[in-house]
Amino acid sequence: MSVRKHITIYDIAREAQVSPATVSRILNGSSTVREEKRERVRQLIDKYNFHPNAMARALSDAQTRVIGMMVADVGNPYYNSLLTACVNAAYQRGYATMMFNTLSRAELEDAAMARLREQRADAMIIIGGRIDLEKPDPAFERQLDAALETMPIVSASRSPRQNIYGVAVDHPGSVDVAMNYLLGLGHTEIGFVYTGAQFYGTQEKLTRFRQRMAQAGLPVREEWLIPVRGYDSESGREGIERLMQLEDRPQALLALNDVIAVGMLQGLLSHGVQVPQQISLIGFDDTFITNVMTPQLTAVGYNYDEYAAMLMDAAVAAIEGRESERDRLVAPRLFEKQSCDRPHSKA
Repeated sequence: MSVRKHITIYDIAREAQVSPATVSRILNGSSTVREEKRERVRQLIDKYNFHPNAMARALSDAQTRVIGMMVADVGNPYYNSLLTACVNAAYQRGYATMMFNTLSRAELEDAAMARLREQRADAMIIIGGRIDLEKPDPAFERQLDAALETMPIVSASRSPRQNIYGVAVDHPGSVDVAMNYLLGLGHTEIGFVYTGAQFYGTQEKLTRFRQRMAQAGLPVREEWLIPVRGYDSESGREGIERLMQLEDRPQALLALNDVIAVGMLQGLLSHGVQVPQQISLIGFDDTFITNVMTPQLTAVGYNYDEYAAMLMDAAVAAIEGRESERDRLVAPRLFEKQSCDRPHSKA
């Protein structure tokens, strides 16, 4: 950091890679901060001869008891399930939530982050959106820098940098659960309908799928790896239309999420393909929609209450200046229902 005329508590926090609240606690002599963090902050205080005024201390100490939630799409049942659990988990910890639905649009993400800074939220949890990009977006990185000057950030995915906490779905582990199940049923011809290749979660799932097929000594049929436009049911139907144009079709299909799986089921049934008698179908997330379909959809899912608790615990620890793990994984498990069976006649 270059020396500037007026160094603020937020400058110290950013360079030390801690929250402003942590700097404030160190200035006030709190014993709840780890010595390693304390020493980093002290060195910077000495370096810049930093002396906060009383108003700056008051502002850094003030808590709104509000945690901001920036969610990519509350219409998606995965995001909705996690958001609902987060609201409850925040309440249990004495916090309210301020939610922004960004519709996966960059300008709405920017507006949400600016508003949360203005409202002085104690922390921000980001669920989906540009934070999940495999290749970072420089414009979004600048927004993160600005937000980190005033509040800690927790990502409901892997941590994209050292000063952001990450609580992520175990994507490779999720594929392991699905593949163990399908291989255990005797499936050897497996396809995958997916979207969002620009996001790390999709890449991790595809990479693990290829690894598991290779480990089982099975070829990956590239024509059975079908990219679609979005995360909705229409995209699932689109994937099936492309599949039905092929002369040879797999015995089983993975769908990137439940909503795509619903569209795939509708598409298969509309072509007279029986599920699971001719094609087995398994998705990811296990949201409520898996139970309202006929047949009910087998899925790899998560305990959303536990997931939300992990996110909120990370946020509260950061607010209070306590140390916690930078990256934690949410364990997946299989929810076996009616859409998978041993391979029979092919479609």
